[in-house]
Amino acid sequence: MDMNQICLFEMYLAGEEVTMNPRNKGWKEALVRKGYLTHDNQPTLQGKAFYEALQNTDDVVNLTKVIKETRQRTVSSFDAWWECYPATDRFTVGSKEFKNTRTLRSNKDKCKEIFNRIINSGEYTAEEIIEATKMDVLARKEASMKGNDNKVTFMNKSEVYLNQKAFDAYVEMYRNGERPGEVSGGQSRVYTL
Repeated sequence: MDMNQICLFEMYLAGEEVTMNPRNKGWKEALVRKGYLTHDNQPTLQGKAFYEALQNTDDVVNLTKVIKETRQRTVSSFDAWWECYPATDRFTVGSKEFKNTRTLRSNKDKCKEIFNRIINSGEYTAEEIIEATKMDVLARKEASMKGNDNKVTFMNKSEVYLNQKAFDAYVEMYRNGERPGEVSGGQSRVYTL
């Protein structure tokens, strides 16, 4: 990040109006490309961490370390969410098997972009989204066992799930201390849909 980009970033941090001349537009695009600013001019968590590290250190090595750690946390958080979101609606509990009828995970790059946008908004943490999604999946599996009808089938595709923040209902439960359990032979904490 050069001094021009830092000055522009500071303006966005302060909520100042930025005139979009060709130079500012180029600097803004660089900030967006680096992951420091969203397309709608909001500083990202990575951008804020970078700026804070920039303010608190004269050590370039430490600054580089902060940037790498922030990026790695974002990537690994999305990967954890991607892994907990069902690839298909097929699952087995004990001897009961629910057949595959559709794919649920799709468009990984778009999902990563949406996930990062949600995290950068500050409304939810990565952990809340991951755990709420686990609770949603578990609730659907438990409901499937009770009703003998696959409720996982009714989950949205991954991109739509994130766009609609379908995990939201379970975030509040997670914030109140509830945690997803494991489905084993139909025995686990019961969540209602």
